[in-house]
Amino acid sequence: MRIFANRIGELIASVVLGFLEVLALSMYYRDSLSFWTKSFVSVLIFIGIWLVCAALIFLFFCLIQFLLRPDRIAGRTMPSERRQGFADRHPFLLSVIVLTVFYLPWIIIFYPGSAIYDMMYQTVQADGFMAINAHHPIFATYVIGLCSKIGLWITGRLNLGIFLYILLQTAVCILSFSYMISFMAKRGIRKGFWLVCLGFLAIPPLWGGAMQCGTKDTMFTGLFVFFLVLSARLMLDEGKNFRIQTWIAYGLSILALCLYRNAILVIMIPTLVLFFLFLKKKSSAQENVQKDGRKTIKKTQSRGILLLCGLAAIIIAAAFGTVTKNVYHTKTESGEILSLPFQQTARYVRDHSGEMTEEEQQLIETTFDVENFQELGKLYYPMSSDPVKARYHWWASDEEKQVMADYFSSWSSMLKKHPGTYVEAAVAQTYGYYSITPVIKNQKGGAGTTVQFGPDELAVKNVVDHSDGTLSEELIPESPKALKGAQEVLKDWYFLWQKVPVADLLSKCGFYFYILLALTLWHAKRKNRLTLLTVPAFLLILMAIASPVNEHIRYILPAVAALPLMISAAAAEHIKNNN
Repeated sequence: MRIFANRIGELIASVVLGFLEVLALSMYYRDSLSFWTKSFVSVLIFIGIWLVCAALIFLFFCLIQFLLRPDRIAGRTMPSERRQGFADRHPFLLSVIVLTVFYLPWIIIFYPGSAIYDMMYQTVQADGFMAINAHHPIFATYVIGLCSKIGLWITGRLNLGIFLYILLQTAVCILSFSYMISFMAKRGIRKGFWLVCLGFLAIPPLWGGAMQCGTKDTMFTGLFVFFLVLSARLMLDEGKNFRIQTWIAYGLSILALCLYRNAILVIMIPTLVLFFLFLKKKSSAQENVQKDGRKTIKKTQSRGILLLCGLAAIIIAAAFGTVTKNVYHTKTESGEILSLPFQQTARYVRDHSGEMTEEEQQLIETTFDVENFQELGKLYYPMSSDPVKARYHWWASDEEKQVMADYFSSWSSMLKKHPGTYVEAAVAQTYGYYSITPVIKNQKGGAGTTVQFGPDELAVKNVVDHSDGTLSEELIPESPKALKGAQEVLKDWYFLWQKVPVADLLSKCGFYFYILLALTLWHAKRKNRLTLLTVPAFLLILMAIASPVNEHIRYILPAVAALPLMISAAAAEHIKNNN
């Protein structure tokens, strides 16, 4: 029983996650939860599976905490200069070389790169073929547009511009990942561990596939890792080794994050507040020291500079958003954050259309672009809200506020009649982020996929149609036919990893969530404040849960990439506090 006494947090988390795991498996295999309540035997079977899942998750937590114990990771003494190899002397350069060698084939073979739906729209908007809107971060649209305009100017086609952006996002990720590995090596992290982390960032096709896929999320991943490395430096050193240029870089990293992803302030504001409180507590705990026969007090201005950096970045980002929205006459699209309620409504229509009142039917036909309310039920796909969300009729309109008030009134009344349907819709839409299930079958709408290979055909058709004839099909990106064979080989390699036991875990969002939680619980019990670095990662996962797609790993890719840093920084702080 001692193992449980020392791990109360892990035990409670295992019980909760075990329950969620059973719900997830039920929705995966049966797309229903109601069958568990049909008989007393069914309830007993549910409880039995729940306990088994809870036990397995608890053992997984114990295993992760054993493998990632600080003394296994940190506390390394650098070898003498004569015994140092290339890796010891140049961890940053080694990382750049290794990552480039593994990522470059993906970029070249999938030339010009896989322009996903979002990137295609941002590209043609920035090039003037369509009006710019706020559906995607306008700053990211500008960056993609700059690359696209250069490509158009040189070749007259979009191919080169898309390839330039792919190169840019890959370079940002390579440099940020290498900076993280170098930081780990210089902070006394054992060589074997940081080399394993470098291999984790290089070998799995998850990363090469992500680099060749044009999206704002890949660039955001590199920016996020850079921000967290600087944050780890700030916390471990309490800002003592931060020069003015480092503070400038830190402020710019905060600004870039705020500009490059919509709704990111819900992550950045709590994160910066916690970092500020950490530094304040550190500063107030410093003791008087003897200097020149007088007692003086050590002071650090780190918290003040952090506050200024954070406030300046947030204010600039907010001002940029306000100005660009006024220039382009765009409005915030609230429909993007209504994925879960829309899914619950669509599932309700699918399962209970015969019980709906005439008023409820009419409201659905008013809210969504459908010929009759039953069409919404036919559009419903449990793991992605895109088919339903695309029919929302009031994107950023003046009437949206009143429509939403009426919609949620009806939504609440239907919830009271069949709450179980709403729970089923919620689990089906989100379970991939907090549980581990087999690979999602019959994937569409982005659910269960990590990257895309090749230009999005639907996006190509849509942008041509919506450009009112100004966008010629000759401009549309296309990969050379000579590369098709090599592309198929890499695609097979990519999907092979999702079929091999254990290796397939590297594509599962829930796997990384479990590791993060195990790490946080272990260090939180020991009052290791470097576990604060996991806060933005958990907030990213919460944002992914509220996203339109289930188990889309690119939504949490920044947290996955920064995982080696969070493990290492917490270990370094633990060793430092116990020496």
